[in-house]
Amino acid sequence: MGKRSVMKYLRPWMIIGGLVCGLISGGTAQAENERASLVRTIKLEPCPERKVAAVVSGIAIHPSGEFCVAAADDHSIRVLDVESGEQTARLGKHSDWVRAVVFSADGKMMASGGHDQKFVLWDVEEGIQFRLSGDIPYAIHTLQFAPQGDMLAVGGFGPRITLIDPRTGQKIQELDAPDEDIRTIAFSPDGRMLAAAGRSGEIRLWNPETGSHLRDIKAHRQRIHSLSFSPDGKQLISGSDDRMVHVYGVEKGETIANMPSRPAKVMAVSTLDQHLLASGGSDNVVRLWDLRNFEEVSQLKGHNGSVSAVACQGSTIISSGFDTTVRIWRLNPVVEDAFPATFPTSRFAD
Repeated sequence: MGKRSVMKYLRPWMIIGGLVCGLISGGTAQAENERASLVRTIKLEPCPERKVAAVVSGIAIHPSGEFCVAAADDHSIRVLDVESGEQTARLGKHSDWVRAVVFSADGKMMASGGHDQKFVLWDVEEGIQFRLSGDIPYAIHTLQFAPQGDMLAVGGFGPRITLIDPRTGQKIQELDAPDEDIRTIAFSPDGRMLAAAGRSGEIRLWNPETGSHLRDIKAHRQRIHSLSFSPDGKQLISGSDDRMVHVYGVEKGETIANMPSRPAKVMAVSTLDQHLLASGGSDNVVRLWDLRNFEEVSQLKGHNGSVSAVACQGSTIISSGFDTTVRIWRLNPVVEDAFPATFPTSRFAD
């Protein structure tokens, strides 16, 4: 599915404030150690009904690599063309801060959730069209599709993780969460494990098919903001307010590595491939980590506010946060050779 087919079918009643209201600039900054380059900075302008620009709390890249979506505190979701940087639409079905947005693995569905206690499901195959919505009895902070696309896990400021059938919007089951402030959910690549974490610093693991509790990992001393499985599913990575990135073995829950991110609180983590991780922090920096020796290898600088959202695909990294910009980075060729991508290469790859 190409960009034209996506935008062709966008319905006027879903688009608020018109098209292309973002200010776009080319990338000129060079990352430390030249591991990656800034391709483009997209400045999110205030919408007509607001006087301040939007803070972005979630980023998702469509599996095609052609466009991404940004969840924001102005109650909307922006659709951004990755190649041109143009904001092509703004979608509105929420009445409060949209905290999270995610695509299904096949790219046919999108889900969003926010402080209005609502999850919204969208059809993407022939354009981003509203499909259905449902209510959860707590503000939603995170959601994630199972790799098979048959389940949507939803969490937030409540005591349970809710599993939803995305075809019908009906609840499948509920899982007892480790606390009532869940900030992040992740499925393993094979879909056989679900992880969630939040304020307590504890990671809880389940079998999502049976709902059985597998184990808890006493991970961090402070709130965990983000989780990411390695592509082979053998490791689980977490980022926390305690300024650490931790790596665990999934089978036994043992700690493999502790990587300090000082002075930054870690607000987002996302794997590019089996060997490379990106993290976003409160010091306005995107860090790259080598997961073979568990060392920081580069810092991507340019944001002027905390980096609260990071998404990766192939050689492309997209970051955003409190400075109301979305920044698109590309790994330099030497890094791509050193860290061969295991995900489909995006359109930014030469």
